[in-house]
Amino acid sequence: ETNFAKNNYDRLYNEFIGFRKKFYGIDSIITTSAVGPLQFKDKYPIYCFDVSKQSERLKSGVTDITLECRFDESPTDGTIAHAVIISDRKLKFKSDGEKLSVLY
Repeated sequence: ETNFAKNNYDRLYNEFIGFRKKFYGIDSIITTSAVGPLQFKDKYPIYCFDVSKQSERLKSGVTDITLECRFDESPTDGTIAHAVIISDRKLKFKSDGEKLSVLY
């Protein structure tokens, strides 16, 4: 379980760093991220989810992804969440501000 108040966010930070290597070939040993662990915690909590390792049966159909978050405290007014979806298929997205739908 992730808990930023208790400094338990290393898995999320490692996924963030691993994303650069997997998708861009940038090795963290050669060059570090401009976002260190403390900046990640305090300013840039970027969550990376790799869902590429799915069975071939799921890859040919529609995949439903739901992200559910629970907070100990309510997010401050003006908090904005962004989603970046990287896919090897050409897709068109539509959003009503709450839900994101895929149009083929």
